Amino acid sequence: MSELGRRVPTAVVYGAVLFVGVLGGPSAFAALLAVISALAYAELVVLYRDRAVGPAGAGLILVATLAAPRLFVGRDITVDLVVLGLGGVGAGVALWGRGASARLGSTIAASVYVGWLFGYLADLGRAGSFHTFHGLPPTFPSWLLLALLPTWAADITSYAVGSAFGRHKLAPRLSPGKTWEGTLAGIGAAALAALGVGAFAGIPRPAVALVAFALGAVALGGDLFESSLKRRVGAKDSGTLLPGHGGALDRIDSLIFVAPLVTIALFLAGTLG
Repeated sequence: MSELGRRVPTAVVYGAVLFVGVLGGPSAFAALLAVISALAYAELVVLYRDRAVGPAGAGLILVATLAAPRLFVGRDITVDLVVLGLGGVGAGVALWGRGASARLGSTIAASVYVGWLFGYLADLGRAGSFHTFHGLPPTFPSWLLLALLPTWAADITSYAVGSAFGRHKLAPRLSPGKTWEGTLAGIGAAALAALGVGAFAGIPRPAVALVAFALGAVALGGDLFESSLKRRVGAKDSGTLLPGHGGALDRIDSLIFVAPLVTIALFLAGTLG
């Protein structure tokens, strides 16, 4: 079976699972994201198991702890700042620390990376159609779609265009398969998808403009960041869970960065607080 033949069914099943989670309500969706985060964290633990510095398996407890606010109380700006600050400190300790302190820093940083940043999707799902203007049901996931659909459009378009027409490598050391042709096409597709979701759902124009302008580049940044983590240990994929896509982390790497971006757009639109 071709690479595309393996990728498409997996992507369809993955998308269907996410939307079934959305239909189950905010807590069910947050629980699904917590499971995906735990799988992604476990992949990082396995990838770095033979390295002196890397996340410890016990960090799964921290991932679960970070999921708890999304499961039970939703979003809180104070918790946001504390957790993000903790993740920044952990990353610094991981980079410049030694021994046990570096491993602890890696554990904290990795937990915040996959357990908190990815969890912003739960906040977007909880927002529903809040502050949109086309009379959609309150539970319609307008803001969540503003994150998911443009990200998937960028991924699909960049892969298709890069495979067919790509000639110039974007970052051969980090991601050998990426080309400038595919990347630029993906960024354009993300912008068009964001504008389409915004027009359909009646999302405030400033929020849509921010997402349309930045999402493609932010999604690319998330992908390349995860690629850098894999290249440090000489791995092509984070795991083998998803045929044609690699592991759970390979599937969510862009969304980990996109989810906070769309949450910022939601906040700037005056719809959170």
